[in-house]
Amino acid sequence: MKKLWTDLHSNIHHNQMDELDKWTEHAREVLDFWPIAYYPFQMVKTESGAGLEDLCPKEEIEKDWEKIREKTKKENADGFPMFMGYEWQGCGFDGDHNVFFLDNEQNMKHPMRYQELRDDYKDIEAIGIPHHVAYQLKSRGKNWATHDEEFSPFAEIYSSHGCSENDTGGMDMERHLHMGPRTGETCYERGLEAGLHVGCIASGDNHNVPAVYDHGTMCVIAEDCSKEAIWEGMKARHVYGVSRSRMDIDFTADDKLMGDVIAPGKHKMKISVCAAD
Repeated sequence: MKKLWTDLHSNIHHNQMDELDKWTEHAREVLDFWPIAYYPFQMVKTESGAGLEDLCPKEEIEKDWEKIREKTKKENADGFPMFMGYEWQGCGFDGDHNVFFLDNEQNMKHPMRYQELRDDYKDIEAIGIPHHVAYQLKSRGKNWATHDEEFSPFAEIYSSHGCSENDTGGMDMERHLHMGPRTGETCYERGLEAGLHVGCIASGDNHNVPAVYDHGTMCVIAEDCSKEAIWEGMKARHVYGVSRSRMDIDFTADDKLMGDVIAPGKHKMKISVCAAD
């Protein structure tokens, strides 16, 4: 099995599309594969002067999506595994998710609710990964009551926003105060307590180049470096995340990998961790 590293959350905006080649060149230098997360939103001034985030004009985002499709196909043909993806927010009641596809033939969809998003991609190889889950419910925090573990096999619990694992840990969510504060009501631990099978990763949530230090990266355990093998590793939750330097982590329980499901009882665990220092 191979350990392959990436930043699953690199948001490129409409006004940054002329930097797509540079972002990709940087990704090729520092990552093993790259799922790009196009960001189709912009800030709009309301009549009161307040800023409101909303979708960019449809023509703009469709044109950008085709550029990303063309770039993704070219990079894969050149031997660099790259996935198409975009950020979905809906009405904010279910939390923000990044949607990724195995193939390069899908279109972006922007329904209001998470269940509609899942249903829109029924029978399509697509995943929707929640992030910064510990913000307030109905204000872009994760709604675990609507979660589908098949469509969303894992969650991003550390990023430029901080740590969403719980609301008591030492890594707070103070980098984006306009979206806070962090709450235990929606944190990652609530999903586990609800009985959901959901893995965890770290990634950037960056709006500049991918893999910014201290903003998180993820590892997927895969049989080889092909897109298909990487996809299978992600779907099986064979993933983990780090907040800073990469760590070589091997953890099994009765030879089951991280993310596999085991029955309650006694198990033989093997743990090996090799960090940077």
